[in-house]
Amino acid sequence: MTDRDAGSRPFDLAAGARAWLGGHNRAARRELELLLTGTPRPPAGPIEAAFVAAQTLEEAEYFTDKLLPRLVPSGVIWIVWSAQRGIGLDSDALPGAMAKRDLHECGRTRLCDTVYCAAFQR
Repeated sequence: MTDRDAGSRPFDLAAGARAWLGGHNRAARRELELLLTGTPRPPAGPIEAAFVAAQTLEEAEYFTDKLLPRLVPSGVIWIVWSAQRGIGLDSDALPGAMAKRDLHECGRTRLCDTVYCAAFQR
């Protein structure tokens, strides 16, 4: 994924795509809230995208396991984290953890100076 033009849909989401947003990483959630303004976020039912603002790999795995049943076959799970020296999610371990759930990495980008994300699909 590359930097997007002003007015384009974030994360290549189609208009009307349903998304879930959660997790305990406050810095990452703030960025996501801004980017996903106006995106439908139903509390139940199928979703095209999930955004997990994770503080740890274990948190990313927990939410991924909870969200997989809701994800449509072509859906994407974005794991989002803030990079802070010496703490936080081990992004190098993400692909292996997601592969155990039959998900493969399909993109990685930086949202701002300290917030990064990786996308995974079935």
